[in-house]
Amino acid sequence: MPPTTATPAPHHSRVLLVSSQTLYGESLELLLRNASDIEVVGSVASGDDLCAAVKQTAPDVVVLADEHPESADMRTLTALLMEHFPDLRVIQTGPEKATLRVIAAQSWPASSLDLISAIRAGHVRPA
Repeated sequence: MPPTTATPAPHHSRVLLVSSQTLYGESLELLLRNASDIEVVGSVASGDDLCAAVKQTAPDVVVLADEHPESADMRTLTALLMEHFPDLRVIQTGPEKATLRVIAAQSWPASSLDLISAIRAGHVRPA
């Protein structure tokens, strides 16, 4: 019998959502769950649970979704993630002015497709 070659499974980006805004977080989760190559591995409401959730779920990407993505709290969470998980990709987004920011990159007007594209693109912050 000839050897069979298994078709490799398509890569799924594993995403952990962080949002203190229940409605906004749930909306993003629904959006991402509809993308066949994105797996939402968890959701937390605060930074208090963030490091434990990252360790437990092993995401490729953390989406920090907050009403004010440039707030001191979001900058603190971003710094914490970059310090403890240097290979983790972090994307900030928020309903305020509908912006999307890949860490160490510029902000730009965002749509749902922009968020999905940023997750798929594998943006990695420069060393």
